[in-house]
Order: sequence, then structure tokens, then C-alpha cells
Amino acid sequence: MFKSSASFYRHLGRWSSTLVCCPECREPMTLRHFYGKHASEKHHLDHRKQCLFCFGMKQCPHGQKNRPENVNHVTACLQRLVEDAKEESEEEETVEEEEACGCRDFQPVPREMQGRRKDR
Repeated sequence: MFKSSASFYRHLGRWSSTLVCCPECREPMTLRHFYGKHASEKHHLDHRKQCLFCFGMKQCPHGQKNRPENVNHVTACLQRLVEDAKEESEEEETVEEEEACGCRDFQPVPREMQGRRKDR
């Protein structure tokens, strides 16, 4: 199951606008912001030597970032982070879809009518 670094960057580009929460501080942001700025500035991680998605649990020596085992690990962590974010967003959507109270009868009136009756 070898994945190249090109496929990793292709996945990263495809999911760059996906909203994720930082696993460490739970701050919501896009994946592009998390990978590009947040992890390196706030948590002092180096994307050239550490896996940003598991917060440096997997480290690779200088120059071995593109080895198959390292690329597979980083790609798997990226997919796990995106899947977790999608599951959380689905849970939030189901919570927000509560039924409205049926005691009021709402009849929308178009703005251009301004209270007049439609004669047609």
C-alpha cells in the first residue's frame, strides 16, 4: 500500500478547505491553515521531520520524509483527521435539525407586495 508524496499532496489539496479541529487545542480551522501555519506556530512542530497530524508521535530523520513508510503514515493520519472532522460535522448537523414549534402559522409575504393582497 505504498503512497507517493505526490498522492499525499494531492489529498492535502483536495481537502484543504475542509473544516477540522486541532486535536490538541480543539480550535476549528481549515486543513490548509492547520497544515500551513497553526501546527508549526502554535505547537512548534516541523512538518519536514514530524507528522503534524499526530503531533510529532512519528518522527523521521532529516532527508527521509519521502520514504514509503513515512509517507504512508502521514497519509493515513491525514485521512483519519479528515474523517474525524466529517463525523463531527455530521453529528452537529443532526443535532441542529430539531423540529420547530407548530403553534404558529407562518405565511411569508414577498417584500415587493408590502402587505397588499395578490389580485391574480
